[in-house]
Amino acid sequence: MLPGYGVSALSGLIGSNIALCTMEYYEGSLGGGNLVPRMVGFLSPNEREFFSTFISVKGLGVRKGLRALSMPIADVAAAVEAAMRRC
Repeated sequence: MLPGYGVSALSGLIGSNIALCTMEYYEGSLGGGNLVPRMVGFLSPNEREFFSTFISVKGLGVRKGLRALSMPIADVAAAVEAAMRRC
């Protein structure tokens, strides 16, 4: 899986070799024994690190986090930082 901005950034590279920084997680119910491994790809290690922090917000999991990132992570991080300075 990729965040929306990543899909857009890579769309012109079809047929090219690319490298992604990945994060593995498991989806499903631990008690039900039906955990499914999933991979999420990012364009840089910094984006992967930001995403890990981003999804630590209560109620925001991997899938919701991916849907929320239609713009590049650098833009989201800058907006969060600007909002924190105003507080």
